[in-house]
Amino acid sequence: MTGHQGKQLTFIMTDAEIKKEEFLEYINMLLSTGEIPGLVAKDEKEAWLGDITAEFCKTRNISEPSQTQLWNYFVDRVRDNLHIVLAFSPVGQKFRQRAQKFPALFNECSIDWFLPWPEEALISVAETFIKNFKELDTKPETKVELYKHMGAVHQMVNNVCDVYYQKMRRQVFVTPKSYLSYLNAYKSLYVEKYYGELDIQERNFKIGLEKIAEASVSIAKMEVSLKDEESKLKEASDKTDLLIADIEKESKKAKIKNDQVEKTTSDCEAQAAQIARDKEDADKDLQQALPALEAAQNAVNNLKPQDIVELKSNRNPAIIIKYIMDTVTVFFNGKLLPITIIQAEVNKKEGRVIPYLQDSFDEGGKQIL
Repeated sequence: MTGHQGKQLTFIMTDAEIKKEEFLEYINMLLSTGEIPGLVAKDEKEAWLGDITAEFCKTRNISEPSQTQLWNYFVDRVRDNLHIVLAFSPVGQKFRQRAQKFPALFNECSIDWFLPWPEEALISVAETFIKNFKELDTKPETKVELYKHMGAVHQMVNNVCDVYYQKMRRQVFVTPKSYLSYLNAYKSLYVEKYYGELDIQERNFKIGLEKIAEASVSIAKMEVSLKDEESKLKEASDKTDLLIADIEKESKKAKIKNDQVEKTTSDCEAQAAQIARDKEDADKDLQQALPALEAAQNAVNNLKPQDIVELKSNRNPAIIIKYIMDTVTVFFNGKLLPITIIQAEVNKKEGRVIPYLQDSFDEGGKQIL
């Protein structure tokens, strides 16, 4: 913020307006030397010097001044008429760092330290801020106590900061700006809590009352309906008793049927177990017969046409061949003789005869050949 008073220019800046530290570098140069190098172009500089030449000659009684003399005169005039006001807060580390980096801010300036406000001033400021706060709905005497409480709270924080510095040797600052922020925060919080949340609670309370009224009307209607439903319920209860009696009778019948089913189930399970055992035995027999089947299959695969011709030409084959042909006859559904036991000679050399089944070679085997 700048303001003009006659030929003087006042420049006021707070630390909150310093977006980059380069700003302070320029101010440091301006305070220490009166100028910022490279700020003014050469042609503009010559024009400025031309404007002040007549005034310089008049005040200094020099007819032909040099460029350096004119420029120094211009810089001195700027320094005499330019006033800079810097408002810095001591809170944090930046205040100390800026004092080290930019010494002209402190060496070339007159420093006015704003000391903490007394408690009476704090109470007066709180009264100014809250007295016309229309949202604060309370008695005047309560407001007076509130002003005193706010001032006491801030003063208490200052005292605690002093104790902290004595114990920890670290400085913590609570500035008047913090107190103003505290007052504004109280007003915002009061509006939020008292009006915001209270309005919500009031609205919820009204909704609850409306729901209660609606429930009362609904209950009255339900009482009327309940009497009608009680008569229907008694009628339905009588029907239910009759139905339960029928169900009990049917349950007894179902129990008898269930017992029969369980017995049948146990019998089926026993039969299934027996079938499983028979199947296991059959599988074992099958495994034992598989080698013979494979051997027979190999023998069939090794048959040659001349073997069949030889078998056809043999009108009286050996007994074992006849029995084999009986098996083939069974496979082709050929004609078989009734079961008859005969005495067959199994070894002509030994002349041994044993009982055998009568073969069907003449009846069925020859037809198949």
